[in-house]
Amino acid sequence: MSWGVGIDFDLLILLFYAWVMTTQTLLKNINIQIKKERSPLVVLSLNQWQQIEDIISELSSPQLLESIREARKDYKKAKTYRELRKSLLK
Repeated sequence: MSWGVGIDFDLLILLFYAWVMTTQTLLKNINIQIKKERSPLVVLSLNQWQQIEDIISELSSPQLLESIREARKDYKKAKTYRELRKSLLK
């Protein structure tokens, strides 16, 4: 059915259904590979891998984790940057 706007909605629905089915099939295949202990290949650039390594090493730091916890508490309390800066400069 076309509604006079140049879009065939039946075709659009069919394409969407095909996309959903393809996505589900891909996810099912990945799940099967993981269960068979054949994990899917992931390709990253060197820069992306270095960023991941940095994040892992930073999150392994107890001091950094404590700092993150404190920052989250301040955020939940809606503590502004000025208030935080004043308290740090005292």
